[in-house]
Amino acid sequence: MNRNISLERLINELKSEHSTLLTNILSAYLPPVIILIGTVTNLFSLIIFLKLTQFKFSLKLTRSFKFLNIFYLNFNLSTSNKLNTSNSNKLNFNNKKQRSGLVAIYFYLSLLSLTDLGVIYFGLLNDWISELTVLTFKNSSKICCKLFTFLAFIFSHLSSSLIVITCLLRLIDIYSPIKAARLTNKNSFKKTVFSLIVFYSILNMHLFWNMNLVELESGIPENFLNELNSDLFIPVLNEIEHNKAYDCQFVAGEYLKIAWPIIDKLIYCLIPFFIITIVNILIIINISKTQKYKNGFYLHKLKTEDSEQDELPSFKNSNISLTYHYVLDRNNKHSHTSLGSNLNRFFYRKESNKLLSKKITFMLLWVSFMFLILTLPVVILYVLLDKIKIIIDNSSDPERHFQWLSIAQKITSLLMYLNHSINFFIYFASSARFRQKFKNMFSKNENKSCQKNKQAQNIRFQGANANEIFFLRKKSSIYG
Repeated sequence: MNRNISLERLINELKSEHSTLLTNILSAYLPPVIILIGTVTNLFSLIIFLKLTQFKFSLKLTRSFKFLNIFYLNFNLSTSNKLNTSNSNKLNFNNKKQRSGLVAIYFYLSLLSLTDLGVIYFGLLNDWISELTVLTFKNSSKICCKLFTFLAFIFSHLSSSLIVITCLLRLIDIYSPIKAARLTNKNSFKKTVFSLIVFYSILNMHLFWNMNLVELESGIPENFLNELNSDLFIPVLNEIEHNKAYDCQFVAGEYLKIAWPIIDKLIYCLIPFFIITIVNILIIINISKTQKYKNGFYLHKLKTEDSEQDELPSFKNSNISLTYHYVLDRNNKHSHTSLGSNLNRFFYRKESNKLLSKKITFMLLWVSFMFLILTLPVVILYVLLDKIKIIIDNSSDPERHFQWLSIAQKITSLLMYLNHSINFFIYFASSARFRQKFKNMFSKNENKSCQKNKQAQNIRFQGANANEIFFLRKKSSIYG
């Protein structure tokens, strides 16, 4: 009997030691690793996406204007060879709208990197310091207590909302490109971001009067003070007792103490979780339907390619003489250019933009999937927390079970913060343009490499023919 009791005690002690060791690892060692990774990766993502937006905005409209005029000439060649400038400007405007959609996504992703940095520094960094010492940024003064808490909630709410917005924009772009073009211009971007900041600022404004420093009890046990009878330690202990410890806590009423955590979890986890799930399902359904349609189309085209090869018009061999054309400039001089090559170049650029758009859709799908996977444990634990506490209270060893519940909460919290640190790896794996910009950051001659890429792109555009455009369309069908 005594042996069984001693064995049971030994097992319990070993379990408590394991749980204590795991708690120390989760509290002291993993947070700085996540902070370091999140800082470096989010800074890289922020810089690269800002470069991508500048690159997109630096595209001169005259470049696309040239190709759009050629596109117009292809359908409206006549003896007079006059251009309808209004229709040409309209086509140019539509092309600008298509590019602005990608620019808006890049801007939202750059803001996402910035908000992820805010979540890491105002959330995880403060939690890590509080595990090591009582003196934290939030506990240093009342202003820091209120401001740090306010910024932590603002950044976390903005981060989840930006993921939802980017997913919704891609969904709208798939089902209604015209509406997506209206929602992705510069003014819409400014209005959306400004509205989000104002809304979440008003929502979290109550933290400035509901958060305050609360005095804690002395950390020195009374039995320890009673054991020290030496006169040498009495002045020191008296001085320590006068130094009060404070903690930044929520001091609102009981109703708000219950309601605010629910509101916070709804905004940060629950509502984005369900919206992103529905949006991803709709996007995947659309991609699968489009893939089936395009597979059938290209299969039929490959079967009939040999029989219709002589009948199909090509850019190089056409009955209409489109090899050369003349365009009058301001000085009424004629410039001799190749229409066939420029048309191929225009269509090649168009199909490249389509392929880039589909790749961005898949990149955003992966970002949203990682958000769902890493926030799902937080959602489950929060929903079942009350039931778990009731079960633990009725268990045989509630103290040990509550200790493991605390470990589970730390794990879910670290997974949540990990979601704000790993988006860089998703961008790097799914975007060739992102990888190229990242490599250029470490190259000695970044400008030369950019010029070489542009020259190679121009050569590829000039050498593009109908078969290459057909292949590019077939490749883009893989992505939707």
